[in-house]
Parts: sequence; structure tokens; C-alpha cells
Amino acid sequence: MIHGKNPISYIRKYNTLRGMNFFTDIEDWLGWYPYEYTSFDTLKKHYEHKWFHLINDIKARSIGCNEFLFKN
Repeated sequence: MIHGKNPISYIRKYNTLRGMNFFTDIEDWLGWYPYEYTSFDTLKKHYEHKWFHLINDIKARSIGCNEFLFKN
């Protein structure tokens, strides 16, 4: 909850604060879109099977997103 802040102003500035659209973020939080986790190795094998080569990666420590750089 936002105390002492204008909610309209907060929503308008949300994209600069989080880098996401406010309403899209709400839909994600509410579970409108299915989410399925895949392991680092499974994703890597999937793209290598499609003739991509992994150039660089950053593995998430706990929660967060893994980052991949592939080259075809």
C-alpha cells in the first residue's frame, strides 16, 4: 500500500520505477498468464539443439532471471 502518495502519479511513473507497465505487472501478479520454470541446462540444451552456441551466461543466485547470450 502506498501511504501519502498520489496513486495516479505512482501508476504513471511506474514504468520508470520498475521498467514494466503497471497493468501488465498486476496481471502477472494475479496469475493471468501461466508460468513454467525450466532449468538453466534444459534451456541451454534446447537452443544448442537449434544450432545456437552459448557465448556468455549469468546464472541467478536464488530468485531472479538467468541471462543468456547465444549466437547462431
